[in-house]
Amino acid sequence: MPPSQATQYINRILHKEPLASIFHTFFWAIILLFFCPVAGFFLLLSSPARILYAILNDHRRINAFQDGMEFCVVVSGCDSGFGKDVAFELSRRGFVVFAGCRSLDESGHQFEGANNIIPLQMDVTKYDEISRVAQTVAKWMSPVNSGSKKILHAIINNAGKGEAKPFDWYESKESISSDVDVNFYGSVFVIQQFLPMLKNQYLIHKQGSNENETQFIKPRIINVISMAGLINGTFGASMYHASKHAMEGFAASLRVELFPFGIGVININPSFHKTNMVLDLKARLFQSWENMPPSRRGHYSKEYCDKVASKLENNFSKFLWDPNAVIDTILTAVELKYPSCQYIVGSDAKTMLLVARWLPQDLLSWVIQKDVDLPRR
Repeated sequence: MPPSQATQYINRILHKEPLASIFHTFFWAIILLFFCPVAGFFLLLSSPARILYAILNDHRRINAFQDGMEFCVVVSGCDSGFGKDVAFELSRRGFVVFAGCRSLDESGHQFEGANNIIPLQMDVTKYDEISRVAQTVAKWMSPVNSGSKKILHAIINNAGKGEAKPFDWYESKESISSDVDVNFYGSVFVIQQFLPMLKNQYLIHKQGSNENETQFIKPRIINVISMAGLINGTFGASMYHASKHAMEGFAASLRVELFPFGIGVININPSFHKTNMVLDLKARLFQSWENMPPSRRGHYSKEYCDKVASKLENNFSKFLWDPNAVIDTILTAVELKYPSCQYIVGSDAKTMLLVARWLPQDLLSWVIQKDVDLPRR
């Protein structure tokens, strides 16, 4: 039933100034003065139960060394960084790891001699390469004369990239879409290829297994996204934010869609950690400036570029956390029998950045502008 005429009239009135500002002020005043203290009180009361649950849940981890069972995990972006380290650690913990590499020729050698790691060529922007990896995993899951039960336990969408430059500095259609192609469409294509296998596992379990439903270990899709998918406004990250926000929205809907099939969707949102993407920020920013057409480069002097790069580098260096925190979180998402649907990693992410999500956009933009302190042109 659509809203009544009276409700529609009230809605129109509340969008006209000064009533819109009055309504907004009183609404948030009530929320902050009443509901926030009440919510905080109940949060404190529930803390013992939450702590106890966290301790008990941490002991409910999957043992990949179970007799008669083999768990495999598919990881994208294993050339370096989080993906490479996660692949090695999962292998040590007994998982079979299909390590997707953007360039197998350059990165595959690092897995030589590693037990249970199968490096494969998988540039997530190339659909045919993802398809071939999916076929390889499908063959592994149904080998001839195998006495063990093989399970596709997790898909880890780790591959990512980030351009460090203002939107005006992109020089082509391809460069504009590059972040979205990897961070969003790359993950979507990987999920699309492996989703039938994950669903079939559940349906076979439901139809033919005599095991109790509680013994079914939920397979999961783990998306390593970023806090850039939960907040916005970082200078030089317009397309990066766009790709990460797209992935957040997609994953939230996918989680609901896959619930009937017993498949979990987990998002991991780190803040800034020591990776190649962050450490070479200044060099990449200068490279982008040099690649601009002369007509546009004239809008930004080299001194301007230097000030911006130095300011951003200084700001990011304050919060460059140890990447092991992210690696440990990914491993937790893989191993826990009952993982959370979202993990936020980084002390700044758990505090200041979450508060920033609730600030009015005008105020947030002003804070960011003051923090970056961009020189006027």
